[in-house]
Amino acid sequence: MPPGHQDLYRGPLNDPLIQPGQVGAIWTPHAPKNLSAQNQKWGSDLLVVLHLHGGAYVVGEGRDQDSGFAAQTLLSHMGCSHVFMPQYRLASDAGGRFPAALQDALTSYLYLLRHLQIPSSQIVLSGDSAGANLALALLRYIGEFGPELGLPWPEAVTLWSPWSDLSVVLDTTKITQSPNYGSDYLDVSFQLWGAHALVGNGKAGLTDPYISPQHKPFKIEAPVWVHTGGKAVLFHENLQLVEKLRKMGTTVEWVVDEHCPHDIILLGKIIGFEEEAVKGSRKAGEFVRLNRSLESQ
Repeated sequence: MPPGHQDLYRGPLNDPLIQPGQVGAIWTPHAPKNLSAQNQKWGSDLLVVLHLHGGAYVVGEGRDQDSGFAAQTLLSHMGCSHVFMPQYRLASDAGGRFPAALQDALTSYLYLLRHLQIPSSQIVLSGDSAGANLALALLRYIGEFGPELGLPWPEAVTLWSPWSDLSVVLDTTKITQSPNYGSDYLDVSFQLWGAHALVGNGKAGLTDPYISPQHKPFKIEAPVWVHTGGKAVLFHENLQLVEKLRKMGTTVEWVVDEHCPHDIILLGKIIGFEEEAVKGSRKAGEFVRLNRSLESQ
């Protein structure tokens, strides 16, 4: 996908050293067929989940070897017709610090909206862990710059184990003293690596709201569904995020799977929580369908 016009990348996305570029992406099961030649509109059965993968901004990709389980689970059980996973730049690579991933997320959303001409009412923005953090950053950008750039809100948002306060790595006892630290696989060193790699030597710090949305909650003009593992080290962070979003007027449904660790949609098949990931995807689909039906009334 080619980047959009430079003028679309404003504010935090306008960085003299980090420029928008080509972005690859994976479609599951395949790219949607062309628009109808008769009316140039997509059918009502088209529903694209734009999913941003996790990996602390330093590992992972949208290809099947890393994200195939997530893509297939969402496709099979969420009720969408397509899953679209961008290959956003990682902070562990040269030139991948903030705002590279956010530039790529915006490019991906623009591609669906303007190149494929898919209405925002047929797009669900989704992400897991760091990918959910990236989704929140894109939503903040839409809220801040969308009106002047003509960027609409997506139909709905689904966030799996969102990493929403990267600044906790400034005091790692906030991580290690979590009552769930011993019941989760997400350790402090991985969070340290990801958080510091993301900010790198750029101007944005770990408390920047585009990096840690907890520090400046905002209203999302789309219904938001959040999944959290009850045994996850980010459980209390997710609780705070949900409370803050609701306080700002965002419609939020929070699903807690009591016995689950962090990010089962990405790693459920590997760590033995495949069934819970399937059930969670069904609940996410029910949430999206309910809110779509309410809008149509």
